[in-house]
Amino acid sequence: MEKKYTFEQFQSEMKHKESFLKKIDVFYPNDQYVSENIPSYETDKITIKMCVFYIEDSCVMPFVKYAVKIDNGKVLFPEFSFDVSQYDSEEHLENVFIKSCDEQLVNIFVNDGQTGGSKSDEQSGGKLTDKIQSSFGKCYRGFIPKNDSIYVFYDVTVLLLNDHKLNPDFKYAIADELNGVKTIFGNSVHGSITKLFKPTKSFPLSAILNPWFIKSSGSYKSITIPLVGYLCMTNDDGDTFYTLTQEQIDEKYVTSDCLIDPKEVGLYYFFSTKILNPQPDATYIRHAFFTMKMRDWTSTKFPNKNSYKYEDDVNTVMFKLDSKTMIYGVKSPDQFVEY
Repeated sequence: MEKKYTFEQFQSEMKHKESFLKKIDVFYPNDQYVSENIPSYETDKITIKMCVFYIEDSCVMPFVKYAVKIDNGKVLFPEFSFDVSQYDSEEHLENVFIKSCDEQLVNIFVNDGQTGGSKSDEQSGGKLTDKIQSSFGKCYRGFIPKNDSIYVFYDVTVLLLNDHKLNPDFKYAIADELNGVKTIFGNSVHGSITKLFKPTKSFPLSAILNPWFIKSSGSYKSITIPLVGYLCMTNDDGDTFYTLTQEQIDEKYVTSDCLIDPKEVGLYYFFSTKILNPQPDATYIRHAFFTMKMRDWTSTKFPNKNSYKYEDDVNTVMFKLDSKTMIYGVKSPDQFVEY
């Protein structure tokens, strides 16, 4: 019997493709807008928001995945209170500030099993080895003050690529969820996160929304961000979309199986902006997908080859399923990834 090609094999193959990230140096956030000095506050205690992120490079372009917690229906960055009154100099304050942030970062990772801790400690998260903690300096990306809070940035890509795991209390989110959709599986994004993405005259949205790279000319260039969606199929008639459950993707997924051609408009992988025809007790998974060379069909009814001239150079299409739901179709499997 022929061995089945699995979704895990497909993802593994995509991971080993040469990516955009390997060709250039990508950075986040834009370092032109990162602060160098802790501002003065009227209060001695300030709230520190830990913006811990990972640069995902398995798609056609890299994007940022943020570590967030879901607590009582709210999506949050981890945070802690920091007392600035007990330090006698600016240098002393900044050294202790960064050290305190490093100590908080430890709690975001699962114990690596090398410290001799108990099994329960390893499962719930705990102190990492000194060797791993020494990597935090390489992960630190600065901070951005916003009103009465300070957002501190850590790029933990190198730690995750070395098989260190996030504490299971944390989930991943992408910028489109935190700034656009503002929900994750029905949990609303807290105002303390949306505040980070609020632009000002001196702080453009792209500074914090997009990853960046430096062009050969020396100028900064932002990288577009992916959208969040749910992988869809259609019924046999091709006129009703439904969202694939995690079980359906895990057990039945083959790259070509998810290519569909509803109404004869061409083969695409389709993603909806919300779960369609949800099944009781089913588990659904999110995908990040990139739109490229897009054809917008939102002003028309669902097209077909009789009403629309199919274009080979278009690799993303978009149309309205109803007043609240958009459907996107992408041609290439390297335009999307599960997360």
